[in-house]
Amino acid sequence: DPLQDQSNIINMKWFIILLFPLQIFSQGIYNNCEPIPPQNYEVSYDINKDYYWEVNGGYITNSNGHQVTIQWDDTPGTYTLSVYSGIGGCVGDTSYYTVKIEECSSLLFIPNTFTPDGDGSNEVFKATGSPGLEFHMIIFNRWGQVIFESYDIDGYWDGTYNNLQCQEGVYVYRVRYITPPNKLNLFIGHVTLLR
Repeated sequence: DPLQDQSNIINMKWFIILLFPLQIFSQGIYNNCEPIPPQNYEVSYDINKDYYWEVNGGYITNSNGHQVTIQWDDTPGTYTLSVYSGIGGCVGDTSYYTVKIEECSSLLFIPNTFTPDGDGSNEVFKATGSPGLEFHMIIFNRWGQVIFESYDIDGYWDGTYNNLQCQEGVYVYRVRYITPPNKLNLFIGHVTLLR
């Protein structure tokens, strides 16, 4: 009788492996005005687990199991970093981190009004942007005469021309600036001078 024959009984041991999900990543947003420095990522550590990292849109510069350093590309787009863990050949949950690289050109702010009236508030007209931005601004009066010019992002117009106060009104400006990688941007607008 096969049921009575002990030589056919296989000695089986059962074990259970519990794989808990890794921490859930979120999203990072960077711009490509300057090279993006390497970014460090980490998940909770368990000495019994192996960690496997995959990156889209960059490359791994350093990895230490549950920690990784990524150098992201500077091309605008949305990229992912994923990590999954395993124990004894069994795969656990995967966690994702999404990275969005934005175009740099939107990082210049130019106001539309200023009030050089001596009250200490809003006294000058200037663009605000990334330090070191290659920049050129020209301001014209209503007859097309250049009344202000600056090649410095920190340069400003105080509402004067030849040391005389300009009259209230609308003035046209032209701004040229370069964003990486050598993209020329041209913006023409107007600013209102109020006293």
